[in-house]
Amino acid sequence: MTAIVVGGACSDTTMTGPTPSLNEASLDLVPAAGTAGTDRYVPLLERVLRRAVTVVRESRGDDAATRIVTEYRRLRREVAAARETEDQELIREKVSQLESFSGRVALRVFDTPVARRVLRYATAELESLGSRLRSASGAGQDVSRLADGARRASRYIRAAQTAAANERPLAVLLHAAHAADLLARLQAAL
Repeated sequence: MTAIVVGGACSDTTMTGPTPSLNEASLDLVPAAGTAGTDRYVPLLERVLRRAVTVVRESRGDDAATRIVTEYRRLRREVAAARETEDQELIREKVSQLESFSGRVALRVFDTPVARRVLRYATAELESLGSRLRSASGAGQDVSRLADGARRASRYIRAAQTAAANERPLAVLLHAAHAADLLARLQAAL
């Protein structure tokens, strides 16, 4: 389902040969080794978007992919500008716009299975973290702050499950991606 990506971002029907000029990654949900909890960590939604750009580039050509990347970069600049103002409401609004754009592109390219896949991944990560927290607690380690984070991730997952039950794939994807990113940081901190 790569025909039209988010409001005309890929309305061009011409095909051009792919070039390696775009920064793209695979749809591997697992973060690169040693990056979770660091500045090198790439959020899951961004990794999914990068894979979507790769698919669009391969199926629709560089121009279509470049339009997506250009819009993504514009939205990132808006987030950065909002952060400079320190206006929390504006920051949340701009981050929400960026995430919604990324999620809509991913859903247009991969359809709803991507949201379910991210939700399954986040759920498995929560189960893994829970097991590790129980072991660490049993060994006498104070894991109270990490357990608080796990509860927050669990709330994201429940919100994603509710959205899935209500057939709202964008909300599923965004909530599950937030959970997965939080869980990656918690796993790295344990």
